[in-house]
Amino acid sequence: MLIPFSSSGRGPAILINCFLGAWIFMLAFKQNSIFLARNSSEITEIVTGILIILFSLYDSYKKKEKNTVWEIPTWLIGSLILIIGIAFYLYNNSLL
Repeated sequence: MLIPFSSSGRGPAILINCFLGAWIFMLAFKQNSIFLARNSSEITEIVTGILIILFSLYDSYKKKEKNTVWEIPTWLIGSLILIIGIAFYLYNNSLL
């Protein structure tokens, strides 16, 4: 597993596990819905961003761990991924 040089806490593990979990989730449900098949990458980014934010904040407040990757808090990385996913979803569905 590739761990960034300057990281603390479980930041890299949170990012990797959330990406893999969301990807497996989308693969499982992609076969059943045309909507998920068409928007799978955007939905994966949205779900991943939400999961990263939730797990990072849980570790920060309950376990008192500082989770960073390259000196950037993981909740901020999750927020950026969530914003990118929402923007692409709105753009691809002609809502933006």
